[in-house]
Amino acid sequence: MEKVLIDANFIIALLCSEDSCHAKAVSLSEELPQKQVQWVLNNAILYEILTVLSKRRVKPLARLFYQTVKQEGVVQFVYITHDIEEKAFIYFGRMRSNNISFFDCTLFATADAYNTKYIVSFDRHLRNKTAHTIIHAPNQLS
Repeated sequence: MEKVLIDANFIIALLCSEDSCHAKAVSLSEELPQKQVQWVLNNAILYEILTVLSKRRVKPLARLFYQTVKQEGVVQFVYITHDIEEKAFIYFGRMRSNNISFFDCTLFATADAYNTKYIVSFDRHLRNKTAHTIIHAPNQLS
């Protein structure tokens, strides 16, 4: 089963119908499980999701998402280890773009640690920055 890392913007778009990427997120969320994937979410990205949802004034949705992730096993939830954090910092130092956050770099490092190349994200600035495949539309998972 292929592992696929989840970026915050994918989950936010999936949960918020007014998000400009909502339809794309729904389509991906329906397609990828048919391809036998295991969703992976790290704690740094979870914190980013909760913060953004709170700022969008949907804190009850943030609480529900947190409880779902922690209880139902829908995703493989992983904590960033010291080694992953160090690798993320190496990625962070190598990135020339100021648009790539440390959170983004934790995705790359977590993908490396869990031996996957796939990350679901709508961030255009992540594309072609590493050897990872950024899934941003249906039919991109080989």
